[in-house]
Amino acid sequence: GDLGRVAPNVSYTAIQRLADVLMGAQVGELGVFNVKSIEIYRSQLTPSGSIYTRMVSVPLALIKQQ
Repeated sequence: GDLGRVAPNVSYTAIQRLADVLMGAQVGELGVFNVKSIEIYRSQLTPSGSIYTRMVSVPLALIKQQ
């Protein structure tokens, strides 16, 4: 599901800065599932439906549980 949305006029530089912040984030257990990556998509509405384009994918480090 969506965690947030970014306005369509946001620059690639701003998106890259967001990706950099996400890469530095500490991520632990999130409920009952593990998150392997966070992906930023652009959705473009067209008369025939939405077109989704992945802008960036941020892999998350695995945390070993004891």
